Amino acid sequence: MPISVKKHPYWYVWAAMIQRCTNPKHPSYHRYGGRGISVCDRWRSMANFEEDMGERPFPKASLERVDNDKGYEPENCKWATPKEQALNKSVAVGESQYRGVVRNKNGWNCYYYDPASEKTHHLGTYPTAEQASSVREKFTELYAIDKAAALASAKEPRVRNDSKTGVTGVAVTENGRYHAYASVSGKRIHIGYFLTIHEASNARQNFLAKQAG
Repeated sequence: MPISVKKHPYWYVWAAMIQRCTNPKHPSYHRYGGRGISVCDRWRSMANFEEDMGERPFPKASLERVDNDKGYEPENCKWATPKEQALNKSVAVGESQYRGVVRNKNGWNCYYYDPASEKTHHLGTYPTAEQASSVREKFTELYAIDKAAALASAKEPRVRNDSKTGVTGVAVTENGRYHAYASVSGKRIHIGYFLTIHEASNARQNFLAKQAG
């Protein structure tokens, strides 16, 4: 590669993209080429890459893929701001191998970052990375059609199979029913058993509202 080309402002961005997807010795290869992320034939030429992406808007602009499961191609890439880049890193593919899925002590958290509003939405904790990714995928599809409905669904109580429901004051019994309870003046009060987590959660909220009234 001519020295003049290596001095081009696109050189490091373009070269890093190629290496991540084609070089098994690259430290990030397992997250890119190793899982099927490729560079389109047209972008194997830096000149074509430059023509399609246009001028880099600022020195620290990063190359981001819109759909993390698709490769590097004109229809799937954009220049990201530093803030977008930082937030994307927090929900990027990591140990889980799924975008927006991160392990915690209780299972796998999943997140969705909306670059338009610059907000990250927590979508719950699940026993497996696959389940967390499935929830995120459905949320993403709904979010593209109806943001209000998607956000409402994200606020619904979600059951975790790690012996906890993820809803304060609601526990799962051995027979699969939901036990609602609350602490009043230091005492644990039994509210009742319910068939669904929503019924248990609503009963608890009603109970607390009456206590407050």
